[in-house]
Amino acid sequence: MKSKKLFMAILPLILIFLASCNLEITEGPVTSPDACLELTGLTKDDCYSEDLKCSKIDSSVVRDSCVAELAKSGNKLSACNLIVSEKTKGYCQSQIAELNNNPTICAEIEDSYWKNNCNFQLAIKNNADSQCSLITKAEQKSTCFQKIAVAKNDPELCYFLDQPDQDKCLLTIAKSTQDYLICQELSTALNRDVCRAKVAELAEDPKICDKIGYDMIKQSCKEKVLSS
Repeated sequence: MKSKKLFMAILPLILIFLASCNLEITEGPVTSPDACLELTGLTKDDCYSEDLKCSKIDSSVVRDSCVAELAKSGNKLSACNLIVSEKTKGYCQSQIAELNNNPTICAEIEDSYWKNNCNFQLAIKNNADSQCSLITKAEQKSTCFQKIAVAKNDPELCYFLDQPDQDKCLLTIAKSTQDYLICQELSTALNRDVCRAKVAELAEDPKICDKIGYDMIKQSCKEKVLSS
């Protein structure tokens, strides 16, 4: 009976002790002082940007860049919508598209530079030549088709290129596949013969040299193949 009374007497003290323990666990350790607070101007903004504390940044340019990096680190496409600058928003969306290998995100980008870059990067990554067609910048579109043509050894994609890039593309694939028939698609008789000579040397096949029209190239071809 006495022990029961003693327990009831100290019960409030036990409850207070447990409550104080729970409170300490919930609050966690005391946070460190704000190291950026004493700084000023862009130095202060850059400090917060490095810590990805974007809401504390005054400059809209720095804040947009911070949000873009925050979105990228968390793989959050929706966070890109918080960005004011169209170009920085496009960068943000393209980064998320690449992270997720999702070409549909490229279509949502309004900034032309980042839309093209998004389509280019994912086209190359996936050898998706159809996505090259979505690129509006002529030089970048041509590079896209050229890279995928060579990667896939697909001469048909070379026809999307202008000269002299088309011949270079076909020559590269002819050498890679050691298929002299591809040489026939080059634009000039001289280029075709040079292509056949290159393939003959790689294949170590003198019979291919006989397909060459220019006597000087044909002779040189046979000498190199037979001496190899």
